[in-house]
Amino acid sequence: MGQANSKSGLPDAFLHAMARAGRADSPAVRMVVERVRTMDAGLQRDGLLLVLLRETLTEMAPEWMLRTAVQSDLDREAETHFSDSMELAAAALSHPSCSDVLREEFLARCTTPRLAVLGRAGCTDAMAQAVVTEIQRRGPHGQPMTRELLENPGTAQLILREPRLHDDVFAAAFALLPRPPEVDEETGDDDTWQAFDQVMKAWKAIWGQLVTVHAHRHRELVDRARGTPARSTIHDHLLGTIPWEVDPALLEELAAEDLTRFAHNVLVTRLCRTVRDGASAEEARALFANELEALPADDRRHVESYLADSEFLLEYGCKSAVSWARRAADGAWHYLLNPAEATNHYGDPRAWRTSGDLLAELGRRFATAAVRALELWEPPSSRRYREPRDLLWVHGMLLHLPHVTEEVKAKVRLVLRDNRPAPEGRWRTRSITARDDERRLSELHAAIERIIADPAATTREQALGDPRQVSPRDLAAATDDVLEDYLNRYADDELVEKALLSFAHRPRFRLAFADVLARHSAPQAAIVQITMDLRGRLGGGPNLREEWTRAALALPDRTDELVRALPAWTVLSIGAGNGYSPPDEVVTSVVMAALGENEAGWARFAVNPSSYAGPNAWLRLGEILDASLSGTPWPNPRAPRQP
Repeated sequence: MGQANSKSGLPDAFLHAMARAGRADSPAVRMVVERVRTMDAGLQRDGLLLVLLRETLTEMAPEWMLRTAVQSDLDREAETHFSDSMELAAAALSHPSCSDVLREEFLARCTTPRLAVLGRAGCTDAMAQAVVTEIQRRGPHGQPMTRELLENPGTAQLILREPRLHDDVFAAAFALLPRPPEVDEETGDDDTWQAFDQVMKAWKAIWGQLVTVHAHRHRELVDRARGTPARSTIHDHLLGTIPWEVDPALLEELAAEDLTRFAHNVLVTRLCRTVRDGASAEEARALFANELEALPADDRRHVESYLADSEFLLEYGCKSAVSWARRAADGAWHYLLNPAEATNHYGDPRAWRTSGDLLAELGRRFATAAVRALELWEPPSSRRYREPRDLLWVHGMLLHLPHVTEEVKAKVRLVLRDNRPAPEGRWRTRSITARDDERRLSELHAAIERIIADPAATTREQALGDPRQVSPRDLAAATDDVLEDYLNRYADDELVEKALLSFAHRPRFRLAFADVLARHSAPQAAIVQITMDLRGRLGGGPNLREEWTRAALALPDRTDELVRALPAWTVLSIGAGNGYSPPDEVVTSVVMAALGENEAGWARFAVNPSSYAGPNAWLRLGEILDASLSGTPWPNPRAPRQP
C-alpha cells in the first residue's frame, strides 16, 4: 500500500482507485476532488489531477482544478529530473471546460519550448489553434537572419526543435522562420561580407536542423520552400547531409534535379568558351538559340547572365561544368557515391531507406555526367592551390562508371598530371589542414592510378592497379577477397610469386599460402627459387624472414630442397619448436642427414656465422651445412634487395 496522505489519512493507491472507479457525480469522486483541493503541491496531487481530468471528469471540471493543473506544470523547473511533458497542462487546457480566455492566459505564460510541447501532434484542434495564435502573437514576422539569432533563437526556431508538431502549429512556425541575411553589395566592406558569410552559414544550418528533426515532412518541406531561397538549401541538405533518411522516390527526384542543373552548367561552359574563343555575346546566343529557348525563363536568364561584360563571370562560366562535378562529389553527392561512409557517432553504418540497386543507379548517373565534365576539363591557365576535390570527382566517376574506355583513361591521365601531389618535404611545414589536404590528394592520386591500370577490378574502390607494377606490400594491404579476385583476373606466374611474398608482410587466415602457390605453373620449382632469392625479392627485418619461413614450413608437401633454401638462423629457430609446439621433423632430418656422424662437421656447424639480423641473417641452411661438412670458407651473404 502507498503512504497515507497527511491530510486525508488515506493511502495514495486508494485515492487513485476511488478516482477511477466512481462516477463524476458520485460521493467517492466528490470526496477525492475535495481532498485534492486541500492537498499540498506534489506528485501525489498531480497524479490524482491527471486521473480526474483524463478519466473521470472528462466532460466537466471546475476551473480551480484546471488552473491548479496548469500552474503545477508551469511551476515545475524544466531542469529537474521530471520529464517536461506538460501532461497536466495539456490535459487541463484541452479539457472541454477550459475557456478560450483561460487557455490564452496560460499559453502566454509558457516558455516557447513548452508551447511547442503543448502543440504536439494529437492535441485537440482548440489547443492547436490557441498555440498557433500565441506563436503568431510572439512573432517576429518577416525577420531577416541576424547574428543575434545565432545565440538567441527566435520563436519559430525553438518551436521547430520539437519533432512531432500538429500540422497547423508546424505551418505557423514555418511561416515565421527568418529570411536569408541581407547585405548592401555596393557599400559592404570586407568585414561586412565576412559577417554576412557567417550569418548565411547559420541560416543554412537552421534548414539543416529542420530537415533532420522533421524527417517525416521532407516532401512537405520541399513543396513549402518551392520558389524561395530556402529551396536549394533544403535540396542540398536532403541530398548531401541525410540522404539515408529520405524517401527513395524523393531522393531520386532531387538527384534528377541536380543533374538538370549540371546540364545547364554544361551549356554555360560551352556558351562562355564560344565567347572566350572570339565570338560576340550575340553570336553565341544565336549559335545556342535552340538550347536556350528550351529552358524555363528563370534558367535562361541565369545562363545568359554569364555573357555580361565581366571577365570574371566569363572565366567562371568556362569552368562551370567541372565546378559542378567538383562540388557534387565533395558535397551533395558524396554519400550517394560512398554509402559506406555514412556512419553514426559510433562508427556504425547508417540504415538507408533507399535500396542498394537505386544507389548504384544514381552512382552510374553521376558517372555519366562526370564523363561529360571530363570531356570539358581544361588545365588551369595559372598555377593554383590544389585541393582533394580536384580529384575526388574523378575518383567517384571511375568507381561508378560501368566501362572505363581508353578515351576516359587518357583524359584522366591529363587530370592526374595537372594535380600531381607535391613531394612530402615541401608540405611538411604547412598547416595541419594543408598537410591533410595534400595527404588526401596523394591518396586519391594513387587510387585513381590503380583504377585506370586495373579497371576490370570487381570493386574499383579497391583496385590494385597494373600487375606488372604492383608490389608484394601492395598485395599485403588488400583483403582476402580483393586479392583472390585480382589473382583470378590475372593468371600470371610473376603475380603469383608477388602474392606469395605478400604473406611475409601480412599473415592471412582464409586465403591459404598453399592455395596461392598452387596457382603457379611450376609450384615446387617456384617456391624453392623464390626462397633462394629471398634477400633480393623480400628484404626487410627478421619478422619478414620468420613469416616466410613459417609459411614455407606449413606447406603439406615441403621438400628437403626447400628447407635447405631457407635462412639458416630463422629456420633453425622456428624448426626447433618451443614449449607450445614440437620441433619440425623435416628441419631436424635435413640437418641430421647432412652432418651424420661427422664430428668435425657438427663442431663447425655449432659456430656457423648465421645470425638473427644483419647480412648473415640471409645465409641459407643448405650452404651452412655444406660448408660445415666440407670445411670450406663460410659463404658470403646474398646481394641485398634491389629497390
